[in-house]
Amino acid sequence: MDYSAIAAGLAAAAAGCTYPGPDGTPRHLLAHGWAPEHVDPPSFEVGEIAIDGDQSFSDDTGSAIETGLITCRVYVARSGAAEAAHELLRLLLRSHGPSSIKAALEADRTLGGVVDALVVERRTGYGMYDVAGVTYYGARFEVRVWGRSG
Repeated sequence: MDYSAIAAGLAAAAAGCTYPGPDGTPRHLLAHGWAPEHVDPPSFEVGEIAIDGDQSFSDDTGSAIETGLITCRVYVARSGAAEAAHELLRLLLRSHGPSSIKAALEADRTLGGVVDALVVERRTGYGMYDVAGVTYYGARFEVRVWGRSG
């Protein structure tokens, strides 16, 4: 599988999420296919990738099935903005709707043909994260992908 293309596809999908800005106008989520050095919340990033071995017994490496577990994160605000940050985070963690990151990631379960299948397995780690010495409210998304290992 092409993990660079997968990361780009996940970021593009997450960027389709909208959330209400301070004036109530819908805004698109800022999304990166990598972990940026500095966070500009609210934002989504594709983080660690764990690659599981071939899931089939095929001798042809181009047709063997491979799975990957990709950890993504969303950061909504610096730690001082408690109430508004929690409301936005809960909105982004929903299962359905225009602000749901899960729904956006699963809207095209092939990421435009980059993978054979995709599912958001878990939304977890609701809490605070330290990035470059700054603390943010956020959460993790664990995304499982399946595809050909060739």
